[in-house]
Amino acid sequence: MKLKKRAIAILLSISTIVSTCPISAWAEEISQEELPTEVISAEEPAVHTSGDFLYTEISDGTLAICGYIGEASEDGDLVSVEVPASIDGAAVTQIGESAFANNETLETIILPESITYIDKDAFANCSNLKAIALCGKELDVASSIIKDCNVLEKVFILDDSDLTAFLELIAEDLEEEIAKKVEILEYKDPDELKRAYENYVESLREDSSNNVNENEPTEEGTISLDQIPNSDEPEDETEVSSQESTINET
Repeated sequence: MKLKKRAIAILLSISTIVSTCPISAWAEEISQEELPTEVISAEEPAVHTSGDFLYTEISDGTLAICGYIGEASEDGDLVSVEVPASIDGAAVTQIGESAFANNETLETIILPESITYIDKDAFANCSNLKAIALCGKELDVASSIIKDCNVLEKVFILDDSDLTAFLELIAEDLEEEIAKKVEILEYKDPDELKRAYENYVESLREDSSNNVNENEPTEEGTISLDQIPNSDEPEDETEVSSQESTINET
């Protein structure tokens, strides 16, 4: 009987301790000690370089072009860019956000069949961009990818491609009058598209070269100061003698 009463007393004392120090308090104390004082943010993907292109690796193992560091040549040659289909064996599938944005020298660009997504503002405010060639049949696009590309003339696509979203952006990103002037050129296969695009690029090069030549004076058209007649100089001797004889006769 005494043993039973003693056991009951022990249980009562334990319940008293637990009630004065709740388990939630212990849990809170432990959690505060074990939780890190700083929130660890997700790491930014590493940026790599291949030629004039900057790129990052995507979770599926493919690559996204995230920047372009090419510059115009000193002789003012046309800046025409061809995005690679792969880099070091990995497929290039995306054009990242603002990858070519605000580039004032880029004039034409061709994207390979491997590109399936173009992120927002990819070519925004490329003030000299005249042509874009899309070799893929399916392409998802974000907003404003060609915003303020006000000299855009041509878009090269495949005739059986699903590029509805991209074509709709032409009307949204450009002013109405500019959008109406953009030619949408369709081709049966990528090879035909590439040939037409290359011919257009070559025509731009020729136009640029002709403009340079027109602005430069040729040797034949150059007149030296010595060739300009001086009104103060005496007339030709033959003409002077002829005039004198006429006067004498009179």
